[in-house]
Amino acid sequence: MNNLTILLPTRNRAEFLKRALEFYSFNRLGAKIIVGDSSSDNQSKALIAEYTSRLDIVYLSYPFEADIVDKWIDMFGHAKSELILSISDDDLFFVEGIKDACKFLDNHKDYSASGGQSMLFTIDNDDIYGNISSWRCEKLQSVKLGTPELRIHEKLANYNASWYLVHRHAVLERFVEALKSKRDVIDLWLPELIESSFSAIYGKIRVQNRPFMYRQIHARRTASSTKNHPQNILEWLVSEGAKKRNEAFVDVVSDELTHVSSYDKAVAKQKVEQYFWCYVAYTFYCLYVPPKNVMSMAFSRYHVIKKLRKIRKKLHKFKITGMIHEMLNSKETVPYVELPLIKKLSYNRYLHEVEEFVREEHNYL
Repeated sequence: MNNLTILLPTRNRAEFLKRALEFYSFNRLGAKIIVGDSSSDNQSKALIAEYTSRLDIVYLSYPFEADIVDKWIDMFGHAKSELILSISDDDLFFVEGIKDACKFLDNHKDYSASGGQSMLFTIDNDDIYGNISSWRCEKLQSVKLGTPELRIHEKLANYNASWYLVHRHAVLERFVEALKSKRDVIDLWLPELIESSFSAIYGKIRVQNRPFMYRQIHARRTASSTKNHPQNILEWLVSEGAKKRNEAFVDVVSDELTHVSSYDKAVAKQKVEQYFWCYVAYTFYCLYVPPKNVMSMAFSRYHVIKKLRKIRKKLHKFKITGMIHEMLNSKETVPYVELPLIKKLSYNRYLHEVEEFVREEHNYL
């Protein structure tokens, strides 16, 4: 895999880094690994020395307080290969799956990214080895529609992140330039969303139904950045700077859409804004629907409204409630979205304030 570089940021997790390097060494990875280390001690640096004879490793050192986005951008600048894979120090990727993804991209130039399915697990006490206390498969989906507009719509309306797939360097290069242009408003969440959108614009995305990665989920979140960040989409939408982040996303993604299509910037911005709120609606549904065994639509709506009432002041402030109201009540149908709560969706999210929304939904129930 001489045409692949793996970007592996780490910070104060030498034991996880050792597990990952041992795994890739044992499975004969055969690709260059760039380790970006911002640890407060020398454990990870000393560890790297143990593996330089067994793995092709480039070690980069960063300040402890380095922001994860800035660090990743700099690490990417050291990668010259045609293909790029970003991984975490606590995740394990199947080497055969990586090889298959690289081979597929070599033979299918109309695809921008390739990978497989993700298995999520937790270990007692957040240890590196031990009893697996929970396990589930995160179902990722391919994007195979023919035009950039259709692909980005499909991607955001049924969103799953493309970050941990093998990508083309050329697409990520444009993604990095977009990040740099909006660096003052970029947080920990937005890069993943922008990258997924860029991948859909510049090609199809192939996700095989085969194991591709094990991802360890931590009961005690071990953030790779010193900055606090929201834990779910609604917290993110009502957090400080939300309006500027939304505008930044629409701006950079619509620039790329105009780059590959005949749309002018105004039309492209309108379309991308629509797709962004499709993403919000989908993610909102995934976070706040009741258990799957509850089949009553009224009961589902009741639980959604309970959630909304708890945060209605923030929703009112950022005028998000109108979008959700329209999501539940509009006659306009959005393609590709088949979940019951968001089957009908309008994009005019500013029509109703919180009180009107709650009152109308209460009358419905």
